Amino acid sequence: MATYDPGDHVTAGDLAAVAPRAVVLSLPRLGAAPAGARVFATAGDAEARAGLPSLEGVHALLVNAREARLLTDTEHGRDLRACRALRATL
Repeated sequence: MATYDPGDHVTAGDLAAVAPRAVVLSLPRLGAAPAGARVFATAGDAEARAGLPSLEGVHALLVNAREARLLTDTEHGRDLRACRALRATL
């Protein structure tokens, strides 16, 4: 489960300073990923409605069925085509 806190946000510098092997970031924050870190992306309802950004360098996208439907603009999040559409972007 991923949660959202509208308070302070980690910066790219904060992340780079700890040299993580992996990070979990929301779609709008993917630019904060440090070089060399494995990136796992998350999307909430608002991010999914905004559409699928470039997922270059993202190892995995963690979304539920509703978010998958929104990101792929399909009616059935479990539809194999939706899964393939997301998979093709990774």
